[in-house]
Amino acid sequence: AYRTMLGRLFERVPNIDREKSAMVGFSNGSITIAVLVSNHDEFILSHFKNFCLVDHGMFHLARTCTKVGRGIRFLLLVGDQEGLGRDVKVRQAQLQQDAWKLLGVNVTCQIMKDTGHEFNQPQMELVGDWLRNDAAKSPSSQTSTNNLHP
Repeated sequence: AYRTMLGRLFERVPNIDREKSAMVGFSNGSITIAVLVSNHDEFILSHFKNFCLVDHGMFHLARTCTKVGRGIRFLLLVGDQEGLGRDVKVRQAQLQQDAWKLLGVNVTCQIMKDTGHEFNQPQMELVGDWLRNDAAKSPSSQTSTNNLHP
């Protein structure tokens, strides 16, 4: 389904810039993206090099960096508000970043202050800022952990 849908988009808009585009998923959408990337889906990897996982999915990325992690950028966004397993999600995102840093993967983990399981305009703006600020930079490894206010 995603190949058909995205294939039509890429046919109709042939000048989409891979460097300035991102595949962004929230919650279950993050899991879907993580599974596609970690299974080295050729269609997705040939059309996107920026991936943002919002409040889920990082658990499914463990084996990604073995082959496809270099040359791809990841943004992991996790809210800090109390909730079932929230502390685990925050620690997992930070651990993912630290592990990938050792392997040279370009990953940014951002803990969003006063944010729960949500993806609203403030979180969307964080993704836009990440794309605009980092897309023009070289593909060298960039790693940071930030506490952001949405």
